[in-house]
Amino acid sequence: MLLLAPITLRAAHTGMVMKGSQPGSAQLIRLQAGQSQSLSLIMLPGGAITGRVLNEEGEPMQNVSVAAMHYVYTVAGRHLMEAKRATSDDKGEYRLFSLKPGSYLLMADTTRAAYEEGNVAMALGTHQRAGTAKQDQKIYAPTYYQNESSPEQASRIVLKPGDETQADFALVRVAGHHISGKVSGVVVPKIG
Repeated sequence: MLLLAPITLRAAHTGMVMKGSQPGSAQLIRLQAGQSQSLSLIMLPGGAITGRVLNEEGEPMQNVSVAAMHYVYTVAGRHLMEAKRATSDDKGEYRLFSLKPGSYLLMADTTRAAYEEGNVAMALGTHQRAGTAKQDQKIYAPTYYQNESSPEQASRIVLKPGDETQADFALVRVAGHHISGKVSGVVVPKIG
């Protein structure tokens, strides 16, 4: 009996998501050479979460990263994993779409875009004059929906197939603190 190498089948269509396409949900099918089998892949309409990110004066905030996250369970325990991410536009609006049905936590983060662009000083809100850091700086900390500081206090958004829901953020500045220290570890030599 000759077995064929395993293959993965996926289907894609705009606005649709595959049912049961979570990691580890694959079904193993064994075929012999020359054998065929019919398969049905079930697709559902994807959900969407839209909203605005505003500052404490009610003004729109541009380039804020908004992530939809859900809990996953591994050998190491439960942790949050990002499902989708979007960035707010000049009107402070964002849209997360093609989300699978399920429960999500949202987080707005003003520092992520700056880190991705390599501007660490801007991401941290660091203002330095003549080598001294400003002591009373205020920053926008990562914020969970509905304006909470931790995922345990955050409100969950439950999406069914095809749902579209609204989730707005009102970010406020909080006291920022400077930390310093030394990071040490193993140095991996370059090869070549």
